[in-house]
Amino acid sequence: MPEPARIRARRVDPGVSNLQGQRLNIVIWILGSLAIIFLGLRLYTKLYRSRRFWWDDWLLGGSFAALLVSIILQSVAVHFGLGLPEAQIPWENSFSLSKVSLASGFCSIISLAWSKTSFALTLLRITSGWTKWVVWFTIVTVNLILGAMAALQWLRCWPVARAWDWHLEGTCIEEGVIEAYQTFGAIYSGTMDIFLAFLPWQILWHVQMKKKEKFGVIAAMSAGIFAGIISYVKISTLYAISTIDTATNVNLFIFGTAEPSMTIVAASIPILRHLFRRERSTAGDGVSKPSFVNSQSMRLRSLSKGEQHSTYLKPADEESILGDRRSGRSQE
Repeated sequence: MPEPARIRARRVDPGVSNLQGQRLNIVIWILGSLAIIFLGLRLYTKLYRSRRFWWDDWLLGGSFAALLVSIILQSVAVHFGLGLPEAQIPWENSFSLSKVSLASGFCSIISLAWSKTSFALTLLRITSGWTKWVVWFTIVTVNLILGAMAALQWLRCWPVARAWDWHLEGTCIEEGVIEAYQTFGAIYSGTMDIFLAFLPWQILWHVQMKKKEKFGVIAAMSAGIFAGIISYVKISTLYAISTIDTATNVNLFIFGTAEPSMTIVAASIPILRHLFRRERSTAGDGVSKPSFVNSQSMRLRSLSKGEQHSTYLKPADEESILGDRRSGRSQE
């Protein structure tokens, strides 16, 4: 298979500085550091309060592991020339750069899917009735859509190696089709972020607790809206992946890292409230005060067909998400 004209015309200047690659490295490692700080504080808070890790904790840890692999691979890609104009990338680095970039994108999407699922699992512990089914629907559809997007990183061509080795005979899915699906996936991902961010308002609005405390809980659980905004902004960078100039792909990698990083941060914030509330409550009198008047369960009230119904959350769930009852005392 003859080399593309744009490849044959390369004139590499070894003196060119990869400023875009340096910018990418700085930003993604800052985002990764931010994610591990919040995740570490979340896990520390669980240990500090003598709580067992649940599925959402393990999944969020897996999400960060995938994100870390993605960040490392992006740094490797910068070493191979990511961020330079394509004409400045040494020919011997081209195949390695393409392969590492695909692997990085795959890990980033997996991290995104797992981080969203982790937060949704957290919400499952305080939902009931139709809201629980809606959360399950979100979990299934997000994993299916993002899972297909991740698979496309490797299955866009047949044989698979043709995705990074243009010398191989074979066929590939048209770039326009891939871009259209990636756009759909980004829109759906961002929409689900915003949906999950606002769902706590519906769940917790009628909780019997002080207004200040209620709005603090809701605000903490609504931080995912920022991840949704990032997903929408990322759409404008998706079409850079098919351009000749790889320097334009840098923003795509940045937003691709920012979204799962912000989702990890957002999923960790609700748990961190317990650590700071615990410190404040023990600083004054040395006694930890519980969050709710109810000693057995938290009551959620909703209106259905003109009648008021009540549902209850298990104490373990309410304290894990919304308050600190470590002392085991009920407020008189």
